[in-house]
Amino acid sequence: MDDGRFQGEECGAMVKQRSRWGRAYRNDKLVCARVHVTVGHDDRLGLSRAERRYLAARFVECVDATLRDELASMVRRRGSAARRIAESLEPLLIVSTTILLTGASA
Repeated sequence: MDDGRFQGEECGAMVKQRSRWGRAYRNDKLVCARVHVTVGHDDRLGLSRAERRYLAARFVECVDATLRDELASMVRRRGSAARRIAESLEPLLIVSTTILLTGASA
């Protein structure tokens, strides 16, 4: 049963990773019908508090052809080249039943 909490989240306790299903929109157009969003904390040493939080989005169903091409071009690159492509992408709006996340690809 979906009670509005993230998967893995417990009452009153903070967990290191939470996940939720949602939809992705760009310019008020549905670009992905099913997105698996994970928000978590990285416990590696040397990271500042802000750097420990991460967001990952996995685009699962009905991905728009333009978005698929953009993601494929980013995956083919590594390091700073992939980061430049990610920064040039138009922002996505990922909507879930309990959260609202905005921003460019992670």
